Amino acid sequence: MRYSYPFFFSALQNTMRKTFNSPKFLLTVIGVWVVPASLLQAQSATRPASDFPSQTAYQDDARSQFSVSNVFREMTAPTVAGVPEVNQAEPLWWDQHVASAQRDELPHLGMDLHSLMYLALKYSNQIRIAAEDPLIRQTAIREADANFDWTRYVNTSWNDTSEPVSNELIAGAAATRFEDHIFQAAAGVRRTTRSGGQLDISQRFGFQDNNSEFFIPGDQATGQITLAFSQPLLRGRGAAYNQSLVVLAQIDSEVAMDEFRAELQDHLLEVARAYWLLYQERAVLAHQVKLYLKTQEIVAVLKERQGIDAQRTQYVVASSALATRKSDLIRARTAVINAETRLRGLINAPELSNSDQVELVPSEFPTLNFIPADLRTEIATSLQNRPEVHAAIKQIRAGATRMGVAEHELLPALNLVTEAYANGLRGDSDFGQAFTDQFSAGSPSYSIGLNYELPVGNRLAKARLCRRQVELRQLERQYSQALEAIQVEVDIAVREMSTSYAEVRARRSALRAAEAEAATIEARWRNLIDGSGTSSLNLESLLDAIERVAAAEGRYVTSLLTLNLASTNLRRANGTLLQSENVTINQPANGCAEPLQLDKLGPSNEAPLQPQAQSQGSPTPAIDGSFQGQYEQLEYFEDPQQVLPFQSQSSPVQTGTSKMTSSAPTPAPSLAQVMMAPEVPLSGAPLSGIVGRSVTSARRAKSGLKSEAPVYTAARSVGQDRTSGSN
Repeated sequence: MRYSYPFFFSALQNTMRKTFNSPKFLLTVIGVWVVPASLLQAQSATRPASDFPSQTAYQDDARSQFSVSNVFREMTAPTVAGVPEVNQAEPLWWDQHVASAQRDELPHLGMDLHSLMYLALKYSNQIRIAAEDPLIRQTAIREADANFDWTRYVNTSWNDTSEPVSNELIAGAAATRFEDHIFQAAAGVRRTTRSGGQLDISQRFGFQDNNSEFFIPGDQATGQITLAFSQPLLRGRGAAYNQSLVVLAQIDSEVAMDEFRAELQDHLLEVARAYWLLYQERAVLAHQVKLYLKTQEIVAVLKERQGIDAQRTQYVVASSALATRKSDLIRARTAVINAETRLRGLINAPELSNSDQVELVPSEFPTLNFIPADLRTEIATSLQNRPEVHAAIKQIRAGATRMGVAEHELLPALNLVTEAYANGLRGDSDFGQAFTDQFSAGSPSYSIGLNYELPVGNRLAKARLCRRQVELRQLERQYSQALEAIQVEVDIAVREMSTSYAEVRARRSALRAAEAEAATIEARWRNLIDGSGTSSLNLESLLDAIERVAAAEGRYVTSLLTLNLASTNLRRANGTLLQSENVTINQPANGCAEPLQLDKLGPSNEAPLQPQAQSQGSPTPAIDGSFQGQYEQLEYFEDPQQVLPFQSQSSPVQTGTSKMTSSAPTPAPSLAQVMMAPEVPLSGAPLSGIVGRSVTSARRAKSGLKSEAPVYTAARSVGQDRTSGSN
């Protein structure tokens, strides 16, 4: 029957009129609204206005309670009874999976952090490149000192002259051309002294013959021994000035070694960060596997209960969450392989092979060995050990040396020049007798004098001095800046140690709360697994809760690794990382023929790393979970034909509201089996309009995992994006 709009509104008005005019409706309105309002007005009239706090009073009270110091004082108060202090590392359920092979098709290689540091010192290309720089700069020392070496030299010349005669005094009356033949040879040694003098000792021989009537004797042989020496008296004198290049080269070489030590510490810190990042990714993968298996169990239970009391909507929501878990699991496994690749890239050791040949398995777990650090002590230690401080001091020494050279060059040049020589001459080309006559015939000849020079205005030397003064002032400020930066870095590193330890306590409490919440919600859901709306809400809460448990486990792992990496970073910040790791740096015995000898003492380098084949028959450890014990006491339904993880094989199935108790859980399938497992088939109505709620809630918890900060990065950060797998 079709009704027109006027008829519909007329019927609605009649109904409302009858309702409002009825005495029962009027009494109800009076009892519910009018009487209580009258009583409130009467009470307000009899009470004074001072009894009612104003809005300003409420604001003042809230403002007085808002105190950051009070909040943190309550947070850091002594632990209440029943909650133990975090004084040692608890056995974590995922450690066994982190230390176990996760790819059955590859042999695995167990490794600890100290072994990786030893391999990095031996094979890392970055360390090898950095280790060459000190050796390169050491060659400048020999180059500068070579300026004071003796130099041997030999000079020879032959001159054959044939010129027309312009007068008889040249060759005589009969000669029309002058024919002259001259041979000169000189050999000797010379050097620059460290005081700035120039010393030259030489022996010269000569032969000359011509057609002149006045050239007697013919075929003359000459010999001359010469000793020449010049010494600066003002500019250029003294060993300090002349050896300044050697001093600067030595300082530069020491600075290069300090820079190498700093870079070596940074690289070892990066190796430690990459190792703990690999541990973190493998732990996150274990968390994701447990989350996937638990969701798979819920889907299986709902599938079996569809014909009894479970709605299909619940099954579809859980299946959607399972598909999301599977995609997260694929990305988590890729993140593990990416972390292995980053670690290989830092070490470059052939023992580590490639990602498709050997699986890298961490064998060293994070610890909770917290040692309180005193800020003043750590700052004093850093000022004594940081290579950057030593390098800055040496740079100031170099700047002061250059400024001293510039001040010296303001002096005028005043040089003492001396020379002494003895000659011998014989005819008939008798060189032997001419050489003897140098020492036996006659007396030596000598000369002495002074050379003075000073540019007008001397602007070049003054400009250089001004430049060196500005450079030295800049180096002093850079030194102050380096000290401030190191103090800030040490301050942050010390604070990070205590903060990380407190964060571990808080993260552990949060993890326990998340586990308790998940267990409570699961117990409620299993007791109310029917078609009601309350059961559907409990299902969504359960899916979100177990995902929050995985996120809390990831954050707890991050806090543990942050604490361990903070300890390594503190040793790098105070400059003692190489000493604590027993790293030695030795000069090569054959000079530039060999690189620097790097070694790491300790038990970790006694046995080389050897890959171990994955046993085909060995079972993979069960991913039991940190709150598996609570699962064993829960009550739920299951199918005896399909035993799932976390369930018992000996539990009978009952219908209706019958309850179950489970015994020891069955071993969970391996990661490879989980990754290759087929998706849960969906049949029936399309999923539009149903999957949205599950996907939204899953993504909300998923975003918490994805945005999780990486392990504490200290001075240099190594970020990670699990979505892209890139740094």
